[in-house]
Amino acid sequence: MEGHKTVKEILNSIDDDIEHIADTAVRIWGIFQYSDRKTPVTVKDISYIIGVPEKVAEDCLRMLEKRRKLIKKVDGGWVAERQSLKEIKPKKGVNRIHMFSGGLDSSYSLLKEACSIKKAMTKETIFPMFIDYGQFAAPVEWEATKAVVAYIRGFAGDSKLIDDPVRISLASDLFMWCHNVAFTGTEVGDEEPDIQNRNMVMLSVLCSYLIACAENGGVKTAEFKITSGFKEKEMKDCSESFFNGISQLLKSYKPNMIFTFSVMKDRNRSAIKREIKELLHGSEVELKKFCNITTSCYSPKNGKACGNCNKCKAIESEKASKQQ
Repeated sequence: MEGHKTVKEILNSIDDDIEHIADTAVRIWGIFQYSDRKTPVTVKDISYIIGVPEKVAEDCLRMLEKRRKLIKKVDGGWVAERQSLKEIKPKKGVNRIHMFSGGLDSSYSLLKEACSIKKAMTKETIFPMFIDYGQFAAPVEWEATKAVVAYIRGFAGDSKLIDDPVRISLASDLFMWCHNVAFTGTEVGDEEPDIQNRNMVMLSVLCSYLIACAENGGVKTAEFKITSGFKEKEMKDCSESFFNGISQLLKSYKPNMIFTFSVMKDRNRSAIKREIKELLHGSEVELKKFCNITTSCYSPKNGKACGNCNKCKAIESEKASKQQ
């Protein structure tokens, strides 16, 4: 009927509105980043500064407040909300740090490290660190991280063996220049979500956090042994020489803070699962429990594996080869 919009036209207009609001929200957050975090920013301020109607400015402020939780409403307007973060307490001497993603590789690496400490009876504590850099799978990975830590503590019968995991959340627009599907949840088939220089960025952020925690606690000299699920030459920024270079750079900045990074030998999932089973005293039941709480999917849907990304395809291929 003439004068009526088609369903497609309505959907397109909704998409345009959402895109406009999201873009405006990002620009508003930029204003907060340069504010003093104390003086409230009003709807009229936003409307005037970036040239949008007050209604749009108000909608964007509410979106930031509810969805991203980066600002809060106060009398007179909104203020930026500094995110609180638990600080670990490094000691003088060796501190064991584990970069954790909740995936099979990093979960295996953490289990191996925990079993080694338990066997040596050294009473050391591992500090697991999860970095949310804006990846689509971050919420699922974080849940897996907490689940794996709880499992290993229970299996080892030692709640002090692994500290509570710390989640370091970076701005979701940190890698805004990267068009990788790891940020959109649309990874399908053989595409590899290689994010430009990601590991150097994450390690730099992690080391900044560790140095601050040490110095805030009065520790001026410390060694941090960092393990992870990184496999040798899995990607261009996953190699022993690459990580050694970062160690040397950090040493020139903080000579009294020593950082060493361990890289896993490259091996397939089947080999890793065999080693996990050995660490779990050969129990097939425990192996299944352990693997079921890890996550490998780049593009999870409603908390479940998508079945389409290259990680999911690799898992399905592994299952198919076992059945033959």
